[in-house]
Amino acid sequence: MVTTSPSEPVLSEAAYFVMTTQPEFSPAQALQVILTGFAVNKGELGEMIVALLFTLARDKAVGPANDFGRPCTGQRWCSLTELLTSLFCTPSAPSDDHVSVVASLGWRFAAGHPKQTESSLAFTFQDSKVYFSHFIKVHKKKLVHVKYLMCLMLRGAAVLCANGQRAVDGIIPFLFKGDEIRLDNIGVIMFQVKNDVRYSSSPRLDLFHAMDPCSLGILDAPANIPVIRIVFALAAQTPSIKFVKYKTSDTCTTKGSYTTYDFWASGLSPMILVPIGKEPNTWHSILQASCSWGKTYSDHSALRMTQRRSMNPRTADDAEFWERWCKLDSI
Repeated sequence: MVTTSPSEPVLSEAAYFVMTTQPEFSPAQALQVILTGFAVNKGELGEMIVALLFTLARDKAVGPANDFGRPCTGQRWCSLTELLTSLFCTPSAPSDDHVSVVASLGWRFAAGHPKQTESSLAFTFQDSKVYFSHFIKVHKKKLVHVKYLMCLMLRGAAVLCANGQRAVDGIIPFLFKGDEIRLDNIGVIMFQVKNDVRYSSSPRLDLFHAMDPCSLGILDAPANIPVIRIVFALAAQTPSIKFVKYKTSDTCTTKGSYTTYDFWASGLSPMILVPIGKEPNTWHSILQASCSWGKTYSDHSALRMTQRRSMNPRTADDAEFWERWCKLDSI
């Protein structure tokens, strides 16, 4: 969903006040009503779901609002590690299928071969800060650059990328050290969203290689500030949060050099994602609504549904889309 005036920090703060002080209000249920009860273009990949997950994680990390709508902590920003631990559940006993995100190591990509770092995410980003209260969808791909991301952060805005943006669906900028906003102090959390059962709980390394911050022009090469890359496989049946492993024998193809902490998050489960809480059914309903092309052809009459599908041939793999002009079983 896109509006002509999506970036309204005052309205975002009002929403934060309601969402953190009214326990009877459910953001997930509100989004479900919007997606299922209104004639809106929902999108196909679930970026809005991930934007809501990040927003709720930010609200949890910042803490609830007081009677004047301001955070009780007195600060509207949170640490980067607080954001991630408010998004991903920290396991009591980490495993390959459920890692502790903040305890994970990173990878250094440069000319030659990838090399694992010795510093954990928590140590590397111990002084990093995040400030956003809402997401905006940009119109031009050139805005996916640290210069524009820095300016958007001043307005409290994270980014959903323009249609057709290669390799990345959204970006959250952060301050790497201290509290001075300047170009050489801006890092990025990059994420991709997949709403397709073909993307399971097994990480796809090619998706991460494509999210090269130097080749994409997000950061200047060499990138001196580490990045965080996350792929959300929302439709996966097995919930997991995995640390992405590379082979040190692999040849690096990056145009620059950068350090990254990479994670593969699969499924929509309260075991993995903190904001899901006690509403997994609501979130799965939202996921289905974000990929609802099939409703165009649905009807209580099987004959009418078949006729509708046959009028739009070869657009899906159901037999009705093919049988009037081509027999698939003969190919």
